[in-house]
Amino acid sequence: MNREISEPMERVWTFSTARSPFTATTAELVMQPDADWYPEVRRRAIDGGFTVAPMPMRCAPCVVLVRAGRFAELQFAGEFAVNAYTCEPPFPVTSEWMAAAMAQHAVHVVVMPPGTWKAQLPESGHVFDDPGPVDTYRRDLDRALIGGRSLWAIAKPVFE
Repeated sequence: MNREISEPMERVWTFSTARSPFTATTAELVMQPDADWYPEVRRRAIDGGFTVAPMPMRCAPCVVLVRAGRFAELQFAGEFAVNAYTCEPPFPVTSEWMAAAMAQHAVHVVVMPPGTWKAQLPESGHVFDDPGPVDTYRRDLDRALIGGRSLWAIAKPVFE
């Protein structure tokens, strides 16, 4: 898979696109909450249909809300309520990410435990450009997914 990432910065969210020889480009949203937030996010994600990676990813009643080209909210629909996690201020997503989400009508959402990235969480990772930072990003993401420390699901993107 080819990827590109921007300069790292301290953050909870990161956006990436992935492409392999066998699939179309896919939009990814990774959430890495801090240690205080993580137990609640994990519980709500599991209640909302997320599976532990690397078990097969499945569609979950989860929404990635994008308003005017900016990521605004991740919504988990649990058994009794919808739980929303907002991005303040809303974060602009790239045209590559938007195109992938629109084309696939899906976003792969990953919830990482705190400390997954040794350095600060990168802002975004996309197909193309410099392989050095991209390889580091992918290696850390894959390690967390294969190691059974992350949750994932396929969410529906909603554009307003």
